[in-house]
Amino acid sequence: MLKNFKLNLIFLLIAVFFFSGCIRVFAPGVFGERKPPEIITCNQEPVLKYIIPKDMSPFNYNQNKQFELEFPNLLNKYNCAEGLGNLCSILGIKNEIINENLISVTKYHGLSSRKNNPDNSVTYEINKKVTIDNDKKIIIFTPLKCIKDIQTKELQFSREQLRSYLMRTSKLFPTVSEINSDYPQKSVKANFDRILGEKHILQINDQEVNLDLKLFPYRNGSKAVISYDLPVFCNDQNTVDIEKNAKVVEKKLEKIVNS
Repeated sequence: MLKNFKLNLIFLLIAVFFFSGCIRVFAPGVFGERKPPEIITCNQEPVLKYIIPKDMSPFNYNQNKQFELEFPNLLNKYNCAEGLGNLCSILGIKNEIINENLISVTKYHGLSSRKNNPDNSVTYEINKKVTIDNDKKIIIFTPLKCIKDIQTKELQFSREQLRSYLMRTSKLFPTVSEINSDYPQKSVKANFDRILGEKHILQINDQEVNLDLKLFPYRNGSKAVISYDLPVFCNDQNTVDIEKNAKVVEKKLEKIVNS
């Protein structure tokens, strides 16, 4: 009897220890108090600037409608436990429009069951300033403050990572380049196959650009009509100039067509 009592007591203590540990690790704020978030004031230097043509009709956007940048919500699931209702660890980035001049971008980590109240998050509140300069629209993103809500595990979200995210706009810039060549269609096609491979993928600043190549006879040579989504990359440290990006890609394509 005494022996069974001791064994039951040991099992009870182990269970209490285990589940109390799970509560602390998996459910802060539910069975225990959440630590208060740390609010850090940023140096208020712009993290990224977009320079966009005021007339976006060359990119197949309605000239009479105002063009707005949009950003994707990203989510990665891993370490999923099939026996626990497919409970997974998650790591993601989401954005929210607070008003026309303010957005927030949050990187978060935790369990999929607590997606709306993640264990760890880093949020930037960002001022969005829009100005018109002649035929260009300038959009400047400046972080105002950073809110770190860390309960179980440190989470890094640097200015460089924020800049990279803001360059992943989900509003694409579909582009068509028409380039004339003195060479016949077969020769131009061979150039693309040799330089870019059969799938015609152009590398620009660590980005893959899928090209749709069509060739037509033109005068004594040929015309290459190339369709693609213009990649978004910085022309200097923190500026994306869409027209300059287009010129960089066009120059590379001209070199391939006439190589």
